[in-house]
Amino acid sequence: MQEFLDYFLSHMPISGQWVTFFLVNLVAYLAARNTVHRRERRVEENAFDYQVQVLEFERNVLVYSNEELQRLNKEYWAMIQKQADQINSLTNQLNSTKTLHLN
Repeated sequence: MQEFLDYFLSHMPISGQWVTFFLVNLVAYLAARNTVHRRERRVEENAFDYQVQVLEFERNVLVYSNEELQRLNKEYWAMIQKQADQINSLTNQLNSTKTLHLN
């Protein structure tokens, strides 16, 4: 804003061309301001796009980790079931042996 005022004051007209001078400088100021706003918006959009990419990557990592944990959980559950069956079988064998030994 200060640069615009310095430019504006240094190029003031001498004759009755004030309205034209003012309008031309106002349009130039608005165009420059819009350019700055567009540039800022573009920077914000790029930052937002980057943040979205990072979040999508983190989400994919979490989805993969979750799937891996579910797979391991199924494997461990199957292993626990197998061991429980083995314990039941051994318990039955022990009870049979006790019954035979006591008779």
